[in-house]
Amino acid sequence: MSSVYQLVITRFASAVVVTALALAAVAFSQLDKVRLDASSDSLLLQGDPDLAFFEEATERYESYEFLIMTWEPDSPLLGETSLSGLAAMVADLEQVSGVRSVTSALDVPLLESPPISLTDLSDLDSIPSLRDPKVDRTLALKEFTSSQLYKNLVVSEGGDLTAVQVTIEPNKEVDRLGDLRKSLRKAVAEGADASVERELADIELAYDQATRTVNADRAALVADVRAVAEKYRDQSRIFVGGVPMIAADMLDFVQDDLV
Repeated sequence: MSSVYQLVITRFASAVVVTALALAAVAFSQLDKVRLDASSDSLLLQGDPDLAFFEEATERYESYEFLIMTWEPDSPLLGETSLSGLAAMVADLEQVSGVRSVTSALDVPLLESPPISLTDLSDLDSIPSLRDPKVDRTLALKEFTSSQLYKNLVVSEGGDLTAVQVTIEPNKEVDRLGDLRKSLRKAVAEGADASVERELADIELAYDQATRTVNADRAALVADVRAVAEKYRDQSRIFVGGVPMIAADMLDFVQDDLV
């Protein structure tokens, strides 16, 4: 077999080279049609039990995708300079398209600064936060660094770093199409007729297009959040992380390799 292969290559070298170049040209011309997907659909098999459990939990307990940012100023964390900068950054993040909400140390309820009673808990508006100028920031820092609710979640145990959660607005159309696709797949697996299979094919295409839109929107949102972080890096050390950022970066890296 190897001798036949060598004979063909040596005798028809020019034809082989031309054919290889032609195939490469055809493949290159189709690069713009290559689509990358970092969603759970592309990472897990249909019917994967872990994915099914995740979807069930998500359906039962509402949750959203989010990015995490850290704020680590050179000045005291709860000092006026730090909190003013943090408040400005949070305000800018809230204006980013696609952001549902921003949660920071400025807004979480302070339950032990000073300790409040059960009666006070019934009136949410009366529970203080760092935005209240009357709050004792020394007590607040102690609560942040010792409370099981906040220690190493909102503020680091050392009291020099805080986290900011940027929650992303979900795409309701993708969710709707995903639920419909799931039910149709189940029907087809149970032996549904050809009309259901055709409907499933249409929904698969619609879901695919919606996913492309979401990927583009997520990439734009991550870029905007990074731009906000860059704006405040002269006031604090800031890091940005989260699954949406990792997915967007992964797609960018692979796409750069394809170009």
